[in-house]
Amino acid sequence: MNVYDFDSTIFYPDSSMCFLLFAIKKQPSVFLNIFRVIPAAIRYRHKKISVEQLKETLFGFLPKIKDIDALTDSFVEEYSGHIQKWYLERRRDDDVIISGSPEFYVGKFGKKFGFEVISTRMDKHTGKIEGINGLVNFEGESVKELTDAFHEAVDDYLAYCQDEGIEPDKSYTGVLNVRLTPAIHRQIAMLARQAGLTINAYIKNALEE
Repeated sequence: MNVYDFDSTIFYPDSSMCFLLFAIKKQPSVFLNIFRVIPAAIRYRHKKISVEQLKETLFGFLPKIKDIDALTDSFVEEYSGHIQKWYLERRRDDDVIISGSPEFYVGKFGKKFGFEVISTRMDKHTGKIEGINGLVNFEGESVKELTDAFHEAVDDYLAYCQDEGIEPDKSYTGVLNVRLTPAIHRQIAMLARQAGLTINAYIKNALEE
């Protein structure tokens, strides 16, 4: 089994931006969403919002789409050529593709090209991410800086949850040297639970196969 990232790896460039531009071409009124995305991108860069909040803003146009299934079908058909040739030459039937982009269209690429997809679960009608309430980001160059930044990030996250009236998301240990979004982490956890295994055991078994 091979594991690959989707965006900017087997699909080039970033599929989320491609999907937004495709939606604008098919339904020009979607362009108005750009005026919400730009401020959100600036806030994300300054660590004022999480990557999940940025994604929900990026896909905030979904409620305006008349037929989302038809749009995603057309997108996959038109952008199939963006799947990289090197991947198609080495593709295996048991490949797993990980993506932070929405499952409602990445999954269709998986069905078309025959690979398993683990990606962000987003309601295709509302643009809301399912099962994820936020992401805590922190960084520093010393133990003290990391400790202080961690506490500040958690406080900000809890304040955000209180303002939005949502329950803080359940945390995972994350004892893996792999950077994943919380959405992908949760989906791996769900798959492991269905198999009656721990996350570590599930990944270990998958890699050994």
